[in-house]
Amino acid sequence: MEADMHNQTTLIRSADENEIIFVLRDEVARTNGGELRRHLLDNVRRTRRLIVDCGGADARDTSILACLVEALHLARCLGVEFQLSRVSGEIQRIFDLFRLRPLFPVVDQAA
Repeated sequence: MEADMHNQTTLIRSADENEIIFVLRDEVARTNGGELRRHLLDNVRRTRRLIVDCGGADARDTSILACLVEALHLARCLGVEFQLSRVSGEIQRIFDLFRLRPLFPVVDQAA
C-alpha cells in the first residue's frame, strides 16, 4: 500500500520503508531552502533507496543543486541508493555546467 505524506516542503510516497520517492516542489524550495534540505537529508536516513522526482524543480534555483549534492554524499556514506527522476533538459544543462551529471543516476520512473 502506498502512503502519502504531505508537508510544507514535499510530497513523499513510500511503498515501504525500503524506497521513498521525494517530490521536489519548487515554490517551497524558493522560499524555504533550509526546510527542503532538512527533509531531504532526513529521508536519506530513513530508507535504502531514495528517488528524487525533479519534475517540480526550477533549474534557476541552484540551492536545490546544493541540497542534491549534500544528499547524494550522505546517501553514499550510508549505503543508500540515490537516484533522480523527471530531470528536465534545463536541469541537465545545469548539471553539465557544474560537471555534476555523471554523479547522479537518473531513472525514468515518474512519481
